[in-house]
Amino acid sequence: AFAREIQWDPRRDDLIHVDFLVAEATRLVSARVPVVISGDSEGARSSGGRVVQQLREVDVEALPLEMPSELEADAVLLAEPDSVIRVSDLKVPSNVTVLNDSEEVVARVDIPRVAVEEEVEEVAAEGDDAPEEGSAG
Repeated sequence: AFAREIQWDPRRDDLIHVDFLVAEATRLVSARVPVVISGDSEGARSSGGRVVQQLREVDVEALPLEMPSELEADAVLLAEPDSVIRVSDLKVPSNVTVLNDSEEVVARVDIPRVAVEEEVEEVAAEGDDAPEEGSAG
């Protein structure tokens, strides 16, 4: 049996209700599985940014006894500040099928705006140092 839906009391964090789904062991079932990000992102560290997880769960299909409790996304794939982890990059067992679009973004590096604005200001300042066109110089 699977827990299909779980309801919690938001104020007291108490369990209110659980809907169970009985499944045949030989029939494929669909479920939502959490995505967990592991490892260290060089892209986030080098840019002063942080890893932002955009997709927290994916829909998967598998036999009931082979259903994973979670899928792992390796933050090492975020080696550059502009890199992303897509659904196709998840570590998925061979007996599990992910139903989400393979190009859907799971995580990305978020670079702080301040760093981007400083870079733009530096480029603008360098442009001001160049001699003006048509001036003798």
